[in-house]
Amino acid sequence: MKKITSILLLALVAVLVFTAIPTAAKEPYDTYTYSIDGVPLKSPTAYKAENVVESFDMNIGKYSSVTNLKAAKDVVTDKDSNVYIADTGNNRIVILDKYYLAKAVIESYTDEFGKPQTLNQPEGVFVTTNNDTKERLVYVCDTGNSQIVVFKEQADGTFAHSRTIEKPDTPLLKAEAFKPSSVAVDQYGRVFVVSKSCFEGVIVMSS
Repeated sequence: MKKITSILLLALVAVLVFTAIPTAAKEPYDTYTYSIDGVPLKSPTAYKAENVVESFDMNIGKYSSVTNLKAAKDVVTDKDSNVYIADTGNNRIVILDKYYLAKAVIESYTDEFGKPQTLNQPEGVFVTTNNDTKERLVYVCDTGNSQIVVFKEQADGTFAHSRTIEKPDTPLLKAEAFKPSSVAVDQYGRVFVVSKSCFEGVIVMSS
């Protein structure tokens, strides 16, 4: 009788253990990929969320009257773990430190002709840091204005206008084919641009 009772207890423990494992391991979201026909297929979890940072946690109000993010389209980090967010709906770039607290906001600037300008629905952002000079440049896809605006970090942590990259003068691109939405820059200064109105591929420009 004791032997039967022991076996039943072991079986009960095994059931409890093996039914509890999937529940503890289950993520609050599904990970999926696409088949060759474009059908979503469930896949093993590739990444696990470690933290969620809300807008009110970022203390954006220290630099702007608009405290929430709106329709953010892009995010990138630099070598010092600062975070750059293309806050598209609010026409600005929000910059956070490694603790996810706001340290700067880029909304407007003065161009090379001394004229005041504002960003218009920026959708992409990229950051480069020179290893020798420590110079940091922020490339912003000023999508609504059909251009890329480059900002240089100043000693006080603010960002000043450095230059504006407009549509390249080339017959390879039509007049309306420069509406940058994503940008990347390599170690040689070449600029790679994805344009919303260009279907021929990625636009590559020299430094």
